[in-house]
Amino acid sequence: GFELVGSGGTATVLVPAGESECVRLAADDLIGDVRRITGKLPAAVPRLEDGISACVVIASMNRPDSAALVEKLAPGFGADLRGKWEAYRVENVTTPTGERLIIAGSDERGAMFGLYAFIEKYLGVDPLYYWAGRPPRQRPALAWDSVRLSAGEPTFRFRGWFINDEDLLTEFRLDGGERKINYPYYQRVISPSVSARIFEAMLRLQFNIVIPSSFVDIRNPAEEQLIKDATRRGLFVTMHHVEPVGVSAFAFDSFWKERGENLPFAFTQNPDKFREIWRDYAGRWAKFSPQVVWQLGLRGIADRPVWTADPGVPKSDSGRGKLISDAMAAQWEIIRGVDPRPQPRATTTLWMEGSALHVSGHLKFPAGVAVIF
Repeated sequence: GFELVGSGGTATVLVPAGESECVRLAADDLIGDVRRITGKLPAAVPRLEDGISACVVIASMNRPDSAALVEKLAPGFGADLRGKWEAYRVENVTTPTGERLIIAGSDERGAMFGLYAFIEKYLGVDPLYYWAGRPPRQRPALAWDSVRLSAGEPTFRFRGWFINDEDLLTEFRLDGGERKINYPYYQRVISPSVSARIFEAMLRLQFNIVIPSSFVDIRNPAEEQLIKDATRRGLFVTMHHVEPVGVSAFAFDSFWKERGENLPFAFTQNPDKFREIWRDYAGRWAKFSPQVVWQLGLRGIADRPVWTADPGVPKSDSGRGKLISDAMAAQWEIIRGVDPRPQPRATTTLWMEGSALHVSGHLKFPAGVAVIF
């Protein structure tokens, strides 16, 4: 079988040099788990060298070097994974040069999810070990006669969390930085050490998309760091429904006050100002493409309908629907201008008034935008 830690020593963990950073970070979690369980620290290497007997190989089949390595070790092992979304296969194989535990994913998230599934089932690590205060049971050895795990494509491509009303998390540790927002309870950013635990738990639970906070303002470096850290871990990032193109009413207020303009949050009065700030924020978020799932829409202040903040909004449902539809069309044109993907991923979320306007037929959505409730 395969000895990760045993009488023969400690296996090496191999992540090919061309792998995504998120796969290397997931491998670090494996190494940390082994250390917590056994007290042994596996070595990490970028290539298979002579003298390595037992080895964990973590590879994404959409990476040529990784796919070539898997094919060399076990011909045909990853053939059924090619071109799939987040599928994986985990098995131990015997090669002429030693035992190999191959964790192959169709893509980088497939490789990570295969690794975390192995950690949960075979190492006994609770995906929520940190938040539940439940460390893994210590053992002197980690060895199995046979390791076999596999998963095809998931039923739902996107599975995520919205870290909502996060004031308990922001006060948990106080090194996350300050926010420029005129709203109670949102004066501090989640600490990077806390968000790292959130993102790790998500991945261990096989989630792949996150709204990392309420009212994220990407112009604030501390809040942009949340986006950076999530995408480094391989997660997709998206926006709350009060933040179309990443712009909440609070971000709108801060943006224009910094430029010496005290503007009401009213699209009917200042459509050009809205387009200008949407272009600015879209350019900033687009740096994280292709891991951005855009949000389209037009809402008011603090998660209320747009007409509560803008007295110029029509009184009829048809007029309100047309205004919101026109805003989404303008946002989509801006997004298509900055996101290099032929078809950027985007959603619109029908919260409260959105669902009523939609069911009555008054909203029109750009082609390819997913309509969510």
